[in-house]
Amino acid sequence: MQGKDHAPGLKDVAIAANVSLTTAGNVLRSGAEGQRKHFSEETALRVREAARQLGYNPNRAARAMRTRESGVIGFVSVNYSQKWGTVENYTSFPFLVGLSHALVPSGRHVALVEIDELELDRERRLPNALNECFFDALIVHFGLSPIAQHLLGEFKIPRIYWDSGIFKKSDCIYRNEKRISSLLTERLIGQGHRRIVFSAGLGLKRYLSKKATHFSFGDRHQGYQEAMEAAGLRAGVLTGYHPEELARQIASQKATAAVIQGNTDYGVILQALMILGLRASEDFAVLACDVETGTINRSGRLCGATYNRYQVGKVAAEMVMKKLESNEERVPSYEIPIKFSFDHPPLSLPSGIGDGDLER
Repeated sequence: MQGKDHAPGLKDVAIAANVSLTTAGNVLRSGAEGQRKHFSEETALRVREAARQLGYNPNRAARAMRTRESGVIGFVSVNYSQKWGTVENYTSFPFLVGLSHALVPSGRHVALVEIDELELDRERRLPNALNECFFDALIVHFGLSPIAQHLLGEFKIPRIYWDSGIFKKSDCIYRNEKRISSLLTERLIGQGHRRIVFSAGLGLKRYLSKKATHFSFGDRHQGYQEAMEAAGLRAGVLTGYHPEELARQIASQKATAAVIQGNTDYGVILQALMILGLRASEDFAVLACDVETGTINRSGRLCGATYNRYQVGKVAAEMVMKKLESNEERVPSYEIPIKFSFDHPPLSLPSGIGDGDLER
């Protein structure tokens, strides 16, 4: 029984299990799938039972001094909100959970680092958490400004870019947002819709004024526009997030369908349709570029391009561990496969729709 002032160490575990210090350390550090093990299962069980009975917890600080690794992966994200106390970029949680679930078995953990793009423009320096070189590797999320990309590029630390508007052959995870939007628009056109609008929220104003907005907005808008032009149809947009205003815009454009961003703006679209006495799917087609499948969807049967961020987080963990464990400078990029969920039949369009006020 250990005294209150003496926390059990690795040496205590080794003695209790009757193994060498090296073997005890190897057993307690093992756990990643596919990791090569130099000990028997019987030895592993004996060591783990000794550690459990002694109440042993690894000293991460001591390990970091010995291995020059902290065991911490930094998740670098951006919050573009200009209002203190509000968060715009909140869709990354399923990714973080998947990332953590895949890292923890190998003894690694995730820590969040937020970059304030607006402050970065003024200070021209990254957060102290990055400057202190605490992390073994970084996973960088969101469309970074040129300043942020330049500053991050100065760090000699392994990095994986997820959903950041960087499309290189190595170290990146991304979706083809332009292709997704184009395919969704083409599907609606194939169903006979001619008055299809693009739900822009506040993104269009930001995008056109070259202010901070995620790269996917521009790609999706471009894919939608190109599909409409190819069909000889005029593009239309819905702007803002007020249901009454959106209802007015839908009615004025005589829209019968919309390509929207995702779960975040689906709720307000539903409210706008209710004001007009319309039902999503039954009376008005809605397809989303981003249907999160890594969480429970409580906003109704949203259809479109699916995105399982939980699984993508696990992919990111595999990529970063490969860089760390094999000392590979680069790993091949991963383009997220395009998948769709259409769980209801095409709409029966009202008579007269198809000749199209929005045809060019």
